[in-house]
Amino acid sequence: MSFALPTSPVPQSLQTFALFLVAMLGGVRVGVAAVIGYCIIGAAGAPVFADGAAGWQHASGASAGYLLGFIASAAMVGLAADRGHCNSIIGAFTWGLLGHAVVLFVGWIGLLRYVGGIEAWQRGVSPFGDGAVAKSLILALVVPLLLLVVSRRRRAASSESGYDE
Repeated sequence: MSFALPTSPVPQSLQTFALFLVAMLGGVRVGVAAVIGYCIIGAAGAPVFADGAAGWQHASGASAGYLLGFIASAAMVGLAADRGHCNSIIGAFTWGLLGHAVVLFVGWIGLLRYVGGIEAWQRGVSPFGDGAVAKSLILALVVPLLLLVVSRRRRAASSESGYDE
């Protein structure tokens, strides 16, 4: 699934949105485990990578840096979430942007094996800046709301069972 932004010639997938949503809601262990599972099933042949790509050639080729960036950013954002830094609108937005920066930087480093630095930047980083901002804004609106709903449900379930957390 992808969407177009009027400011970018490249369709924006929702991979990083899903990645950061899981990491912000589930923390470092859930976030990293989910991303590693995603990489494994994609490398094994499930069409889960961008544009339905699949297989080892995609996991180990020019996209490998981005996949490594997914794992690193899931760890970073998940750790921030575990420490409560993603609970607010500003926190979720900031950590969403930082996570995107890690994915794009590690992806850019991976692309340097195939093309020069400027071309790698033009193809692999700059077209995704607006999407990173847009997805981080959506995370900033969604994550604190979801955390509030989950917290209220846990309190309600706890009071109904007679146990306090």
